[in-house]
Amino acid sequence: VRSDHGAVEKRVPTSVAHVSAAAADSLVGAFLQAQYRADSGEWRETPPAQGAAPVRGWAPMGNNAVNFVGTTVGGGIALAGVLLVG
Repeated sequence: VRSDHGAVEKRVPTSVAHVSAAAADSLVGAFLQAQYRADSGEWRETPPAQGAAPVRGWAPMGNNAVNFVGTTVGGGIALAGVLLVG
C-alpha cells in the first residue's frame, strides 16, 4: 500500500512560504516603500526630481528592495519547512 501523505506534508510549507512572501511584499510595499508625489498630484514610486524626498516611506526602499524582502521571507520559510518536514 502506497501513501501520498508525504506529498501533502511537503505542499503545506510551500503554501505557507508563498502566502508569507506575498504578505511581506504587500506590507513592506504599503508601509515602507518610498512614495513620491508628482507636480500633477499623481503618486509615483520614483522621485520626480533628483534629490526629492519621499512623501511617505523610506527613500532606499524602492520596488526592488520590497521584492527582495518578500522573496527572502518566502525563501526563509520554505527552507525552514524543508528542514523541518524533510
